[in-house]
Amino acid sequence: MRLPRFSQLACITLLALGTTALASAKIVRNHQETISLSGIDKVEIHLNSGNIQLVGAEREDLHLDLDQIFKTNSQSEADKLEREVKREIERRGDKLVITIKLDDDDRFLGGLFSGNRGVSFDAQIELPYGIEIESKTNGGNIRAHHLAGECELKTNGGNIELDRILGPLDAHTNGGNIEVSDLRAPARIHTNGGNIRIAAYSSEIEAHTNGGNITAELFEGISGRTELKTNGGSIRASLPSGSVFDLKAKAAGGRVRFDFDGDLRGEFDRNKIDASINGGGPLLSMRTSGGSVTVKNL
Repeated sequence: MRLPRFSQLACITLLALGTTALASAKIVRNHQETISLSGIDKVEIHLNSGNIQLVGAEREDLHLDLDQIFKTNSQSEADKLEREVKREIERRGDKLVITIKLDDDDRFLGGLFSGNRGVSFDAQIELPYGIEIESKTNGGNIRAHHLAGECELKTNGGNIELDRILGPLDAHTNGGNIEVSDLRAPARIHTNGGNIRIAAYSSEIEAHTNGGNITAELFEGISGRTELKTNGGSIRASLPSGSVFDLKAKAAGGRVRFDFDGDLRGEFDRNKIDASINGGGPLLSMRTSGGSVTVKNL
């Protein structure tokens, strides 16, 4: 029997509402613990799915605040999934390794399982700001504030947002944007699919993206070799007037613009500059295969 058109629309609406409710259903369970860092010089954090937030503080231990997000509306299903969560904390010499995952790693697909079942994590970690850190997640964002030790931060599927980075930095994402403000140390910054934005009080920066734009504000000029490279976007660097540096800029698919108040000596044409600025100094290299290059005053 064919339903009247109004009944058909009502059934479709109810089905859509039910699907949306299932997709948005979640149960959050929180876990907190404080871990001694006596004798520890480095902390490693491995998350199979979810977001990581790192906060540097004046403390001698580490505090973990973990939200376990179960994509279900069933308490019993959440109980079952929670029993499968493994929080492994290991001391390996002078290193502390924290791993958060499901017991069966093969079930992780960016935190999603069949239907509406799944789990992801939001981990906020407060730790001594001067400790060395290695942090990795397979499917989420990384945020960090006030870190002075050496940092290696990697995600396979999210953005990286950092503020007040005082120690050497290595930041890498395969599928997102990277933004670093108040950078005061050497840095390697790579993304395979997003934009890079840097606000730095020191240079000696290597920033590469395969699919986005690069914007760099270099508040104290160029103090060490700085390389900005993209294969699919534009590059803009802003420096204070009076900065002293060598400039190599090339735009294979666009123009090079020099809007900087300084004495330029060398080669300068529509898509290339190879010159010394204000007498020359550390190298600023800017290369793009698919956009424009701009050097300007702050």
